[in-house]
Amino acid sequence: MTNAFAMTPATARTDTDTSVASDLRLLAAQVVEEQRSFWRNRTRAVFSFFMPVAFLVLLGAANHNDHVRGGTRYVAFLVPGMLAWGVISSTFSNLAVSGAVLRDTGVLKRLRGTPLPQWVWLASRLVSSVLNTAALVVVVLAVGRIAYGVSVPLHTAPELVGAIAAGTVCFSALGMGIVRIIPNADAAPAVTAAVTLPLLFISGVFSPATGMPSWLDHVARFFPIRPLSDLVHVAFGSHMFGNSSAGGDYLTLAIWTFVGVRMLQRFLRRETVAA
Repeated sequence: MTNAFAMTPATARTDTDTSVASDLRLLAAQVVEEQRSFWRNRTRAVFSFFMPVAFLVLLGAANHNDHVRGGTRYVAFLVPGMLAWGVISSTFSNLAVSGAVLRDTGVLKRLRGTPLPQWVWLASRLVSSVLNTAALVVVVLAVGRIAYGVSVPLHTAPELVGAIAAGTVCFSALGMGIVRIIPNADAAPAVTAAVTLPLLFISGVFSPATGMPSWLDHVARFFPIRPLSDLVHVAFGSHMFGNSSAGGDYLTLAIWTFVGVRMLQRFLRRETVAA
């Protein structure tokens, strides 16, 4: 006997398409909500978005006529450095602080009682970070071009896009994963600052990482900030990173992306058990 209610392949495809379309609508709506939450929190927006731009303006104005090694203008070094810091700030710092707040206020537990799939929530935070990073890149490039005459050469623009994309994914994963070791939301800004600030100073973000002891140089290269900084500087045509290997830098970012993903998986598993 033929079952009149049997699901045909066409029906299965239709149901799948409907489910995918529904998830995409949820993703779009959640991205909009993430953006609203980010920009409504003025403190978070200032420290994770506008701080690199402010440092670019202030340090650039104070050292406009200075030069670094090889006769390179300091502002030509500063713009890509602030771009690298902007990627880190708009992803790692932002996601770590907001993630700790969501955990401590019980939002993550309440999300499990909603129809929102976990992957949609995670993807929305990543997409929102990409949007923030893209906006910050545009602002930094505009300020660098208009105020200091610094711009990325067209022939190396794909390298800059690749560096920013790899850095965004890496530091987004680390930002969501590090919530696992942040004790509470109040400590989140201090933890992120303690993790990033020392590395920023030894990774060639604010000034060329030259003249350091070899062991300190190895420490800087072990962590992901130095590889991102090197990749961005090279994309701007800097010749101060002759010992830098693009393949090695991307490998380091990939390894730390994996570390971030593993930390995020353990954090989500712990939150599921706690719920």
